[in-house]
Amino acid sequence: MQVLYCPDNPALYEKFLIKPSSEIEIEGIANQKPNIDQVAATLGLKERIQGRLIAKLCIYIPPNPMRRAIFEFDKLIRSIYTRGYLRSANGTQSSPLPKPY
Repeated sequence: MQVLYCPDNPALYEKFLIKPSSEIEIEGIANQKPNIDQVAATLGLKERIQGRLIAKLCIYIPPNPMRRAIFEFDKLIRSIYTRGYLRSANGTQSSPLPKPY
């Protein structure tokens, strides 16, 4: 499974049925928290379109700490949602849309 990541060494999860694909760099996220908060606030206020903001981040060279932290944070969020989905009682998540009659 390519969307499940862990905060520590993936080798620790060898006995699990579903294993994480790699480790999340938590320290990098913590170091860039003010910048991540600013990006989240910008998106929340809809000052910038998400696609433009991500395109701007992708211009940075890969070793850029803010870019790396944003992508690590994305892995963290996706892992949380994936884990919740896998742990749900019936394997499906409830739809926010109303059910048809």
